Amino acid sequence: AIVDFAHTPDGMKEVLQSFNEKDIICVFGAGGDRDKAKRPLMGSVAASYSKHIIVTCDNPRFEDPDMIIEDILKGIKNHPSIQVEINRKEAIKKAMEMANENSVVLVLGKGDEATQIIGDKKFEFSDKDEVLKILNSKI
Repeated sequence: AIVDFAHTPDGMKEVLQSFNEKDIICVFGAGGDRDKAKRPLMGSVAASYSKHIIVTCDNPRFEDPDMIIEDILKGIKNHPSIQVEINRKEAIKKAMEMANENSVVLVLGKGDEATQIIGDKKFEFSDKDEVLKILNSKI
């Protein structure tokens, strides 16, 4: 499992291309109150390189998370394995459960951020910590 800050179409493409020998399970969302035009492009990039896609919430800020996800989905055409899980913790859990020896889970967008911003509040949340909790529970 890899946690990365990639939150633009180009950034996502660079990370996704790095694992072309693996079955990629890509977990990502897009920040709210930011560049809306990049969202469908991010969806398209994920669809081009990923075997499985889980679209989730990032830092929605004051924007409706469902609308952000809807924008992302506009860029994903006819992908055989796509899920929407608005709860980022659950999205990461689903991705980790799907993984096998041939796959890599890429959790993109927040990198080493320790919070998730919803409205004007910051909630303690770390992609890395969530991945580690799941891995440690399997040992």
